[in-house]
Amino acid sequence: MRKPRSKRIKPHIPRLAWSLEEVAKALGLSLGFMRKEAWKGAILTTQMGRRTMVTDAELHRYLHEGSRKTELSELEKERITLEETMSDLKKLDEH
Repeated sequence: MRKPRSKRIKPHIPRLAWSLEEVAKALGLSLGFMRKEAWKGAILTTQMGRRTMVTDAELHRYLHEGSRKTELSELEKERITLEETMSDLKKLDEH
């Protein structure tokens, strides 16, 4: 007669990274949309072999900030450029 197997409790190991496909499916978004988000830098990815991966921390950041990260950074660049131009114009007026 066999001994009953003891049921081992498996420790919960947190997920460290997700494939772009998994992220798209989990968020209910298309893979094409997620690829565009990665291409424009709204979500940061890393290559692991052939797979494009998103770290768990980056996924949480993306969920918090959404795809506006790139838009805001572009607006911030424009604001800085305008401030520099205004500064240059003021210097010219002083001379």
